[in-house]
Amino acid sequence: MSPKVIKRCSCGEKLKVGTALSAHLKDSPKHRKPSVKGKAVSKPVDSKAKPVVMTAKPGSSVQAKNMSTSQVASSTPSAAEAATGPLICCTAKDKGKEPETIVTTIEETPTDKLERVKANVKEYQSLNDILRAKLSELLQFEITSELKAAIKEELKPVLKKDLEDDIKAEFRGDLKKLKSEMMSDLISEIKSDFKKVVKEEIKNEFRMTVAYQLSSKTEQKIEPMDDLKSELKAELKIELMEEFKNSNKFGSSKKSAEKLKRGWRVPSKKAALTDDDLDLIGDPNPAWNEFRNSNKPHSTEESTEEQKGGTEIRNEEPALTEDDLDLIGEPNPDWIEL
Repeated sequence: MSPKVIKRCSCGEKLKVGTALSAHLKDSPKHRKPSVKGKAVSKPVDSKAKPVVMTAKPGSSVQAKNMSTSQVASSTPSAAEAATGPLICCTAKDKGKEPETIVTTIEETPTDKLERVKANVKEYQSLNDILRAKLSELLQFEITSELKAAIKEELKPVLKKDLEDDIKAEFRGDLKKLKSEMMSDLISEIKSDFKKVVKEEIKNEFRMTVAYQLSSKTEQKIEPMDDLKSELKAELKIELMEEFKNSNKFGSSKKSAEKLKRGWRVPSKKAALTDDDLDLIGDPNPAWNEFRNSNKPHSTEESTEEQKGGTEIRNEEPALTEDDLDLIGEPNPDWIEL
């Protein structure tokens, strides 16, 4: 295999193609020198061809005149490289004579043209994809949550109707039965859960009661509030008993006073009754007076003598019946004590 030939520019650097060549010719200091104008070759009629300008070296100016067009084309870059790049202009100084400019034309082949078109299409397609992506981003940004909610509200009845139609078609219109079955299943689940909860609560209460009973057996704790209640109950009980006794004394004092006025004498080893005792006993029982007035055979003189003498009452009247005793009532305990 023959070694690869590297094509070089007149300045000595590697020959570049396309935009790199134009930038090289523009920026390189070796190409900034004013070019020597030569005689231009007439341009051919074909408009598709691209001119190539070349300046001959000082030693080979005569050879450049005699050089054919095919030889110049072979020394230049390939047709594909020349099609994409601009005109190639190489200049050189001649000390004795002015260099001449040689212009050649390179035609663009159909394959090169097709490749160039494909490259342009790919570039435009990538640009189109970028623009579409940016447009979709803008549209997504503009669609706010309110717009989405409005769309949902509009689509909801339609979707609901479609769903109902699908369910009816699946269950053949027997939606009530399906609803009742679902409700029964739900109620059974709720009942089972409720039973479990109630059982747990009952177990906890039973455990608490058992623990309380065991603790009360081991340690008998009396709270101060219970002590206070028991003391108050005892005090109230004593006060009520005293009030009850006083009420009994007041009721029986009337009966004892009547007995004294009628001359009844109760055997007693104590001293005679004082005014305070009579006040305590109270007024005589009016039932005694009625009974005495109804059954009174003796005179008042005999009764007064019996009271003055202090002897026992002589009563020739018949014995008292049960009705009389009920009318008189029971004897006063205070009178018996006195």
